[in-house]
Amino acid sequence: MDIQNCGGSTVFALLRNPGDGHFADPWGSGESRNIHIDPHDFGFIDVNGDGCMDLFMGLCTGWKVFIQDNCAPPCAGDIDGDGVIGIVDFLALLAAWGPNPGHPADLDGDGTVGIVDFLQLLGTWGPCA
Repeated sequence: MDIQNCGGSTVFALLRNPGDGHFADPWGSGESRNIHIDPHDFGFIDVNGDGCMDLFMGLCTGWKVFIQDNCAPPCAGDIDGDGVIGIVDFLALLAAWGPNPGHPADLDGDGTVGIVDFLQLLGTWGPCA
């Protein structure tokens, strides 16, 4: 996207979306205020190869890159979050067995940790893709 901003009076704001429906200006009027007055081009590209889009911003005086951290969706079945679906996840699923709405082991989202969740966990066994 091209924003005709260099030498003009247009102001650009890059807002943070924490996922709760509210947007916030992470820089406000502080030290990086030039982020609002200096950009003229930006594009999205996966700079670090993690599958998530990062932001490349051309400035009137150079450029900046904003890299997203931890933006990849969690691996379904990786209950302990270690990047591998294995025995620890299996044991956590067994410990949560039965009615347990909202538990990470309720992989099918039906409110109960049961055989369908167990089969889903087995079907994705191994390193997260």
